[in-house]
Amino acid sequence: MLVEVRRFFCPKKTCQRKIFAERFPFLALPHAQRTIRLQQTLQMLGFALGGQAGARVSKQLHLKASRDTILRLVRQT
Repeated sequence: MLVEVRRFFCPKKTCQRKIFAERFPFLALPHAQRTIRLQQTLQMLGFALGGQAGARVSKQLHLKASRDTILRLVRQT
């Protein structure tokens, strides 16, 4: 899935941020590496199977996540 993000530029000299990017709060949090849906899926795998087994199943589902990542997501909830 590809997402196009619009970038906006501020022409004012006094503006501290010159470039602003469009945000998608329903898709991913700011600076996130994963979508909200992928994060929830990996958390569910972690709760159901644990770290190592969750990583094996995620690999079969073509989801890229290590056992440490899955355990970290479980600990965050």
